[in-house]
Amino acid sequence: MPMAALLSLLAILTLPAAVGAAPQSAPPETFESAARRAQVARDAARDGEAIAAYQVVTDKYPDSPLADDALYFAALAAQQLKNCTEARAYLGVIKSKYTRGNVIKQADELEKALKKDAKNKSKCSS
Repeated sequence: MPMAALLSLLAILTLPAAVGAAPQSAPPETFESAARRAQVARDAARDGEAIAAYQVVTDKYPDSPLADDALYFAALAAQQLKNCTEARAYLGVIKSKYTRGNVIKQADELEKALKKDAKNKSKCSS
């Protein structure tokens, strides 16, 4: 059987299944894939993308032992974007929700630095 005929037959045989099938959605993002995506964006200095990915981690997996880390890294990324208000908001969540987290000390130090930088437009635009 010529290749073109074989391909036509294959298309005809699979057509009803493809026509009646529901569109497939992407599988839900796992904690590992969300965290990896966030870290890749951060490493590439795509801070806005990193913040969004870290938010996925904390929104979908708030009870993860790394949720506070994700918030801390989101705060660092916001600081890089000179969004000090946003950075301080992430740190506030750490201090209120993750009081026993492993980044609480770093969050306090970063918050002090952000308060100091708040009046400096070259470091904080918001």
